[in-house]
Parts: sequence; structure tokens; C-alpha cells
Amino acid sequence: KVERSGAPVPVYRRASRGVIPPPRGPDRFPMVSRSACALFVIVVVSLAITGAILFLRLAVNLEWLQESVCPLLSVEVVNSNTGELPVAVDAAGNFTLSSFLACGTNGSVPCDESPVGIAFSGGGWKALAQHMGTVRALVDLGVPLPAMAGSNSGGTWFLTLLAYSERFYGAVWQETGSGGAQPIEEAYKDFMASYFASNTPPKEMVDKCEEDLHEARDNMTARVGEGAASTLLRELEPLFLVLSFNTSWGAYITAMLDGYSPGFSQTAAGRPTSEALKDVSLALQLSLPPSAYLGAGGEELAVIVDGELHNPTPRAPTPLVYATQGDAARWVRPPPRLPLTIGAVEWGGLDPMLRSANLPEPPAPVGVLASGSSAAAGYLGDPILVAQAIDNAAPGYCAVAVAALNRLWPILNAQQFAVCTDGSNGRRPCDLPSWLLLDGGYTDNAGFIAPLVRLQRQHPRAASLRLVASFSNSCRGGEVSLANCNDFDNSFERMFANPPAAPSGALYSSTPGALYTNMVRGPSPNGTLAHSQQVFAEAAPDWRAHGKGSVFRTMLVNATTVDNPVFGLKGGTKVSAFIIYGNVGAACPTLILPTDGQAPVAGCAQLAKAMRDFLYQMGGSGDPAAEVPVADFEVEGSIPSPAP
Repeated sequence: KVERSGAPVPVYRRASRGVIPPPRGPDRFPMVSRSACALFVIVVVSLAITGAILFLRLAVNLEWLQESVCPLLSVEVVNSNTGELPVAVDAAGNFTLSSFLACGTNGSVPCDESPVGIAFSGGGWKALAQHMGTVRALVDLGVPLPAMAGSNSGGTWFLTLLAYSERFYGAVWQETGSGGAQPIEEAYKDFMASYFASNTPPKEMVDKCEEDLHEARDNMTARVGEGAASTLLRELEPLFLVLSFNTSWGAYITAMLDGYSPGFSQTAAGRPTSEALKDVSLALQLSLPPSAYLGAGGEELAVIVDGELHNPTPRAPTPLVYATQGDAARWVRPPPRLPLTIGAVEWGGLDPMLRSANLPEPPAPVGVLASGSSAAAGYLGDPILVAQAIDNAAPGYCAVAVAALNRLWPILNAQQFAVCTDGSNGRRPCDLPSWLLLDGGYTDNAGFIAPLVRLQRQHPRAASLRLVASFSNSCRGGEVSLANCNDFDNSFERMFANPPAAPSGALYSSTPGALYTNMVRGPSPNGTLAHSQQVFAEAAPDWRAHGKGSVFRTMLVNATTVDNPVFGLKGGTKVSAFIIYGNVGAACPTLILPTDGQAPVAGCAQLAKAMRDFLYQMGGSGDPAAEVPVADFEVEGSIPSPAP
């Protein structure tokens, strides 16, 4: 130690003969040889030169990225719809609940002429509760499950459990009141008890996570306002969940499934094994990251050359469907055919960060499908999605963000927030983007389009198709209006034709399948790109209430499909769509942590019972003679449910 002012202070170093005062002159640092000192100077100078070169190279790349790549991260939304749009025809007077779902029985329309499907939406633990109540009602009414079933996210948890878990099937597929049958709300509580037991983290981890979450909320509220902060935090909650457990989303959901049915996550998803579902085809909705390029085996990787995309890479999540039919199972991604090879994007002179690999051969493990379909935080594993969000929030920093993400993503190990299709749920990263799955909500949160497209393919000569959707959502304040219901989740609004300003205020392209910037709340952060999910040529009517005894809503319409090549949807098909809207509030949340206690579980159990009671009444309470058309149905008395 040398005092800068005043007399020198001795420098102490350890020696066998005690303290040695510092030497003077050229031998002031006897422990450092002159050659070592020279080498040190050379290294410093070399590093400085290398840093300067890298800085200049980075500056060139940043300019190139800003001019050539960044424009690819955003699009101008073009909506040319003018005048009054045709509205889908209200068909609620044409069907009872039972007649809508029935085909080929009791004199109903033959299934080949008007086949029926059912869709189970995303929505986490809330969706799981609603779908359990929906199916229990069908069992109590003696109505068979349609031969085509599709799902997304929390709906995929439900559908895979129903199709492949003997315990779950036995708990749900029993007539209420029969010997040994649990009330459906108790069946939900049993599942959640197993989930809590299998995924309870150490208390100190949870406390730290809560502190981080509150700090992030305070910081964001101060910078962007309370409303925007709440929106972003809702999207980031799965991230905090994963961080609190110090593991991957895939491992987290696998633990939940295996906690309920040991070894269930490794079950091969082929033909359903549950008795009532053996002949049901499944269409499980997932999404692929926009970093991925899909092509036939052996094609070159996607590369940007001179600012132009060769083998164009999607700039938004791409729909991927895991489909079963009979004993066969396959991955379906229109328009390329299997086998699929996922390649990589190399951004200019920057190092490629992605590797190529094949999707695994079906049948895939149930755990991979259930966790991949629900990986809402998976966008953090895709640098293009994050760069889009940054570009939307701070347009001038796009190039810096892309360059930094390209270098940092493998180091940050952000891939763990998505799911590897090989089922490895450890801390190691997936080989981005091969084996990487995003939540199916990035392309269709309702899980509606995949079963509809599968019905088109299986029944090309059908006069019409029918699809019922159990949709877990909430209308703000319980009001029945498109604006209020779609403000929280616009999954059905964007399936219909919309004017330049949709009822919720969102902006959609008028071209089905076209890219637009997702400026409404949903599973992806504001500012990311999405493909137009338009299904129908007509605009949507308002929701229907069924008296003051229930907060649930329905919509039953006749509409016509449009051509949407991104999803493989063909236009001109007549479809009757029956949408059942859960419309419950915070008492039954989408995300339930094992540390949240029993209050949210009780709220969601109440939802399961309420949905069962609502549909059971709609079906005539088991008396076919008492069943009325959906348009005429009003709830008798009151059906308690978590208030919106």
C-alpha cells in the first residue's frame, strides 16, 4: 500500500524473514520479471486493438441490422374492410345443446354430412377447471364426446389427461351421483392437491420470487403506468414461476402430471387409451418460434444476404399441430409436408447461434406435448420475439437488441422457458430453435382452428361442420359486449372479420394469415408479430346471456370459412360454431402457485361445478323433453360461480 500524499507506507508481503520494505529504483517490483511485464503490455495493446476491430465490426453490423433486419421485425397493418360487414347468422334457435353435439344417432344428421368437433381453450388452471365441468355435464346428459377434439395450453393438460390417464378419466367420466362418483369440484381439488404436493418449492425461494415480483411491479409502474405494468407482469408471471423453482417449464409441468399419475408424462401420445375416447382424434395446438425455418428435409438453412431473406423465415410464431387419427400420430405444419427439418437464421456477419435438427418421430411423450402447448413464457427463449418487443417499446434500439441477443441468448439459457421436444427438462439449453416449442396460444389460444382444419381434411364432402368450444375467459365487469369480453383476451374476436378498428380497439389485417403487430393483451408481449387468425368471412355478433342466474355467455352462429394458408384452412366451408364463454374473475386465476393456498383452488372448483350445472340445465337436466333451443334457455334460480 502506498500513500498518495505524505510519507510512503511500507508494502507488506509474506516472507520467512518477516516484513521486507519495498525496494527502490528499477527493482521496485522484484516479483514481476521484465519479460512478464513486457508480455503484459503486449497483451493489453493486443486486447485494445482487438476491441477496436470488434467495435468497428459491430458498428458496421449495427448499421446493417438497423437498415436491413430491423424492418423485418414490424409491419404496417393494412385493413381494407369498408362499410358494414356481414354478420354471422345467429343460429341459437336452431339447436339444443344435445342436438348440436349429436350426429348419426336418434335420427340426427349423419356424421359424414355434418361432423362435430370440440375445442378446449388455453387458460392454465382456470381452463382445466372449466373443461372438467364441461365434460362432466356431457356425461351426465348422456351426450357422447365428439369424434374430433382439439386443445391448447391448459386445455391440452385436460385433454391429454382425459385421453391417457386412467385416474383422471375415472374421476371426470362418471355420472354425478352414481356409485363412487366424486362431485366434479372435488375431482378438481384432488388434482390440485397432487399438484401442490409435487411442486412445492422451498419457502425462501418463494419469498425471494415474491420480492422480485413486487420490485418489478413498482419499477414498471413508475416508468410505464399501472395499466401497462399490470399487463406486462401478467405475461411475465410464468417467468417468475420458473425462476422461483429454479428449473424449466417442461420439468415443472411434468412434475405436476406425474404427481397426479406417476410416470404419466412419459406415456406415448398415440391412440387414446381411455375407453370413451379410443376413437376420438386429437389435434393438440403448439407453436414454433419465429427463429425456426421449416422446410423439406435437406433444404438449406435460412440466411439473410444483403438484407434479403433466402428460404424465408417466419417472423411470427407458426402453428404446429400434433394430430392423432386411429393408430397414427404426426406433426402437422401447413404448408410444408413431413419430414420437417428446422434450420437457422444467420444475422449478417454475426455468429450463427442456432443449430439444426429434426422434430422427433411420433408418438411423442405426453409430458412434452402438455408442457410445450402451455409454455407461455417461451417467448423469452426466442430472440426474434424479444427483439420485436424491444423494437416496439424503443424503436431506436432494435439493432443493439438484436446484436446483443444473438450473443447473449445461449449464455442466459433463456431457452428453458420454452420446452425441448426431446423431453430433456434439465438446465441445459435446447439447440435453438430445433426442439423448441412455444405455447399454442401464440397462434390460437382457443384451440379452435386445429380441430376445424382436421375436420375439413377428414370430411371434404361434408355439407357443413359443427364445432363447440369451451372457452375460459372473462368479460370485464360481467358486461355482455364484444369490447369488454375481448379486452382481456381477443382470441375469438380475431377469428371473425373486423373493421379497421375492432370492437376491442385492436388493429387486425383484413387479409387472413397476414402479419400484424399484436397490440392487444394476450400470451405474447405487446409489439410482437402474429399471423392473422381469421377463420370466418363474417363479423361476430354479441354474446348471449341466459338470465341473471349465471355469468356465463354463449354464441351460436352459422358462418363461412375463409382461405387462411398459414393454418391450412380452406375457404367456403359452412360452419356452425357454438362458443361457451366461462366469464369468471380473479377468484379463479389462470396461474395458481402451490404457495397460493386453498382460496384460488376453491374458486376454480366452484367454476367446475358451475359450468357443469349451467350446461346440465341447458341440456334439460337429463330430461330430453325439457330441453329447449339454446336461444330460449334461461338459468333457473342461481348458479354460483367466481364473479368476473
